[in-house]
Amino acid sequence: MPVLSQAALDGDLTDPLPQRILLVENSRAFTGMLREAIEQRLELPVVVASSLAEADRLLTAEDGWFLVLTGLVLADGDRDAVVEFFLKRNLPTVVVSGVYDEDLRKRVLQQQIIDYVLKNTPGSIDYLVWLVQRLERNRRIAALVVDDSPSARGYAAALLRMYGHEVYEAADGSEGLAAIEAHPAIRLAVVDQEMPGMQGVEFTRRLRTLRSRDKVAVIGISGNTDASLIPRFLKNGANDFLRKPFSREEFFCRVSQNVDQLELIGTLQDLATRDFLTGLPNRRCFLEQSQRQLPQLQLHGQCVAVAMIDIDHFKHINDTHGHEAGDDALRAVARAVGDHARSQDLIARFGGEEFCLLVPDMEQDEALLYFEELRQRIAALEVDIGSATLRMTVSIGLCCLRPQRDALHRLISEADRQLYLAKAGGRNRINAACGRHLYSRPRHQHEGEPGMALLVWQDDLNIGIDVIDQQHRRIVEMLNHLHMAQTSLQRAAVGEVIDEVVDYTMSHFAFEEELMEEAGYPFCAAHKRVHEIFIKRVAEYRLRFQAGEDISDELRTMLSRWLFNHIRGDDQAYAEQVKQHLNQFAREHQSGGWLGRTLKRFFG
Repeated sequence: MPVLSQAALDGDLTDPLPQRILLVENSRAFTGMLREAIEQRLELPVVVASSLAEADRLLTAEDGWFLVLTGLVLADGDRDAVVEFFLKRNLPTVVVSGVYDEDLRKRVLQQQIIDYVLKNTPGSIDYLVWLVQRLERNRRIAALVVDDSPSARGYAAALLRMYGHEVYEAADGSEGLAAIEAHPAIRLAVVDQEMPGMQGVEFTRRLRTLRSRDKVAVIGISGNTDASLIPRFLKNGANDFLRKPFSREEFFCRVSQNVDQLELIGTLQDLATRDFLTGLPNRRCFLEQSQRQLPQLQLHGQCVAVAMIDIDHFKHINDTHGHEAGDDALRAVARAVGDHARSQDLIARFGGEEFCLLVPDMEQDEALLYFEELRQRIAALEVDIGSATLRMTVSIGLCCLRPQRDALHRLISEADRQLYLAKAGGRNRINAACGRHLYSRPRHQHEGEPGMALLVWQDDLNIGIDVIDQQHRRIVEMLNHLHMAQTSLQRAAVGEVIDEVVDYTMSHFAFEEELMEEAGYPFCAAHKRVHEIFIKRVAEYRLRFQAGEDISDELRTMLSRWLFNHIRGDDQAYAEQVKQHLNQFAREHQSGGWLGRTLKRFFG
């Protein structure tokens, strides 16, 4: 799951937008100050021209122009010629003037010029930097105009487009609500009061059930002089109100003020909920989101996994390479976790070198594979710290269960305990607690050896026949032994475990088939055919191994997936009839009885 700031989440950043600014001005002092301010504060490229001819050459030579800032006094053009030149090129344009002339200001703003700014007033540089930033950000903020009058709606929409917004239009409240639901990039709604069917106040009230004040700003507009209309709009969720007719400049100021406030709220939310170093959500945000998500998982009976992830020997990284290298390591791990996570997963930096990841709707065996892939992904990282290339590993504590009351506290506490065991057991590994069954790397595995995703036995795999459940668990243990033998790089040991797994599984099948036959299970023949297909496939794996192929991982994956699916489907189907049959022979459970003799015949 990629890690994005609130600002990035506000719009679609998939297509690169033009960034270059053309500054046309013959005052070198003003040009130098404004260019430096824009480039330093906004990191946007500014290209300077001192005449229309030079501007024409630059615009013709290159594309990707975002905005024009132009003076009106140029050597090769008068005021009208300058304005006409840029309007013909259909470029967003701001006029900068050294003289205040009200008639000139009105004439300029009657055309498609964004703003008229005096350059010799205190704060003019700051205002222009703010204006450039506002116009640049507006391109990622969609707006909605809801008005039944085509002319009024078109006028407001045209102004918003001039200011850089993508604009959606709706002729009534129902269309407006549909647009809000269909386009999450909409952050601003300009809403007229007088509309048939659903008036503006009612539309605003309904909109607030879909989007809060900090997500969509609503500006009510109306020509109605009723003094109660403004408080009605505001009390029903509007952020602001404009009375018709309004000037273009007032409209722009109100729109910009409301969008600025939305961004400020987003920035404050980021500061409160995101880790400043890695960009990941912080502990507080993670806990709040998890508490909201868990009831839904509980309602649908979905399994959830929580992992605590800790960078191994992080203090050594800081002590050896410095805290900047430690910060680089944290950011690299954060990116790896974020890239690995699915869109529905919740991630956080919990503090220090510790991260937490909540994975909903994932069964235990899949969760172990998922986190093993993450462990390997981090172990493969190479972080350039200037003087050296840093490599690191992580230890992971994992807990999987179907959430009940107080599940989040239990999940995190158990995952934290498993992390401690992973650290104590040698690091660079996964320790997992799943339901009542705990899994970890065997004691004889030494520090520095690869960690592993051990297969999980979970409660829903129990079919209720103890002897069968024990055999299934034994097969799972053997599959884990197969992985351990493979990581030891001893081919002979791998071959021995493969033989053991295959022989034991075939004995289990034969025993299981006799139980079904004794119980008169009507689908015994079909169940046998499933076994036969499986045995044939396993025999092919054994031949490939004997021919020199390394098939241990492939065999283990196939066996585990097939086994768990087979138990949940085919074996659960016969369980009830076989249990009833066994209950009739309860006295045979003694070592000399039928069940004891059958076990001895198949398993020695």
